Amino acid sequence: MAGLLNLEPEDAWQGRDLSSVLRGEADMPSPPPVFAQGTNNKCYPWPQQMVIDGDWKLIRENGSDGRMLYNLSADPGEQNDLSAAHPERVADLEAQLDAWLATFDSTFETGGEPIPEGMTQEAVDQLRGMGYL
Repeated sequence: MAGLLNLEPEDAWQGRDLSSVLRGEADMPSPPPVFAQGTNNKCYPWPQQMVIDGDWKLIRENGSDGRMLYNLSADPGEQNDLSAAHPERVADLEAQLDAWLATFDSTFETGGEPIPEGMTQEAVDQLRGMGYL
């Protein structure tokens, strides 16, 4: 909105100026990549990290060599793993994922936070069962 009103954006504002798109002076820019990560749970034996860039989605399983690549426009149900057919795409998306992970501290690579001293085995088992450890 600020761009449409010819206002200078303030540093604290979030978002992108799409005024040139709305005026018909430019095409809609591509959305930025989307990143996520999750810890172990009952469904997946390894912590996972994910990036979506355009039509492509890479899921990486930490603790294994698991890499799954999907073309979401052709396969929205993620049924056909294309990682073997597109190793260059896997490498590109992994590089993006690694760059994103380098921007914050995470114990994700080791499977999460250490178990606090004094925690009972029952509590540890319950947390593991829910995928937190």
